[in-house]
Amino acid sequence: MDTRTALAPLRVASFRWYFTAKMVDLSGSFMAPIALAFAVLEVSDSPTALGIVLAANSIPMVIFLLLGGVIADRLPRLLILRWGNVVAGLTQAAAAALVITGEAELWMLVVLEAVNGTVAAALMPAMEGLFPQLVPRGMLQEANVLQSMGRSALRVLAPTAAGWLVVTAGPGWALAADSLTWLVAAVLLLRVSVPGRSEAAGGSVLTDLREGWAVFTGTTWLWVVVLAFCLLNAIHTGAWFTLGPPHAKQTIGETGWGYLISAEAIG
Repeated sequence: MDTRTALAPLRVASFRWYFTAKMVDLSGSFMAPIALAFAVLEVSDSPTALGIVLAANSIPMVIFLLLGGVIADRLPRLLILRWGNVVAGLTQAAAAALVITGEAELWMLVVLEAVNGTVAAALMPAMEGLFPQLVPRGMLQEANVLQSMGRSALRVLAPTAAGWLVVTAGPGWALAADSLTWLVAAVLLLRVSVPGRSEAAGGSVLTDLREGWAVFTGTTWLWVVVLAFCLLNAIHTGAWFTLGPPHAKQTIGETGWGYLISAEAIG
């Protein structure tokens, strides 16, 4: 695949704006765990407190993800993405303001991150469902490669940038940077248009949820793989992202922790 072919999807205006918005989104998303961890530790120097906030974000996302898929099939996906990015940006902006001003309390961060996780449950299916609508079928492979390369690069670079920002400006300002990426992405998505119109899903929301759950539970390899990764992610998040930042704060520092996360992404 030559360079011209590889970059061909970027000549499609709507995909180009979508791709730019997604890369901006991802840059903030890969910075967020670093920023949030040290923001929580500034409020309460406790791994338990950090675990509570992380759980407040991830549990609603898991619970509502299936519902988010149903919503993405019923409402305009661009509308979900634009408003979802705005809400996510505002929640992170509120968390950033509380940390910067020294007014943050643990319960406030728990509530804000729970809202953020719930919004993410709607954003993820809408984002992935919109992507194939924006490029011709013959360019899907190249578009997937572009997204994968961009995601991989940001997974390496963003944690290090977040570590630097935490050290130089503070964790509240690192959260503010994450907030800004959500809001910038929302603006970029205003330039995206979906060719044609897709029909909304039929039936009731409960019917669709039951059907989706039946397909999931009825496909053995699928639920076994999902369960296995749930356990692995729980162990990884619990041991790595909950215990790691407090230990790093006392030893290698915030920048060192950013380097470690980037090194893991390189691996």
